[in-house]
Amino acid sequence: MTWDGKERRARKRFGIKGCTVQYKSAELFGLFSALSPRYLVLNICQGGLHFISREEIPIGKKLLLFINAPLLDDNLITVKSRTLWTRKSKEHNAYRTGIVFMGLSQQSKNRLKLILDNALLDKIDLSTRVYLKEVEKL
Repeated sequence: MTWDGKERRARKRFGIKGCTVQYKSAELFGLFSALSPRYLVLNICQGGLHFISREEIPIGKKLLLFINAPLLDDNLITVKSRTLWTRKSKEHNAYRTGIVFMGLSQQSKNRLKLILDNALLDKIDLSTRVYLKEVEKL
């Protein structure tokens, strides 16, 4: 499905400066795998997030996410999720990835609410090239 310009999102998205995500497979043997590199979160809401990855993550793939933001003092939000959509960047060897949360513990909900309530940015507009340069700095 191609985007027709019509907004279908039920929840407001926020850009949180310095918010990062790492992931690993939440499937049977994936829990023993190494974490992905850290990626900057482009936007986040109560139901999911969007970031750019150097690897393609198949749609429907179950992931365990580790979300960090400056207000969390290195206390990560850990959440089970799955890939909702993925799109290859036209300019670079990277993939825009949309993630939906499959269940948040009460503690994770509280931490997520803390970072969303203190969000300063409604949107982070970065080109894929700028984004990938920023990721290399992490």
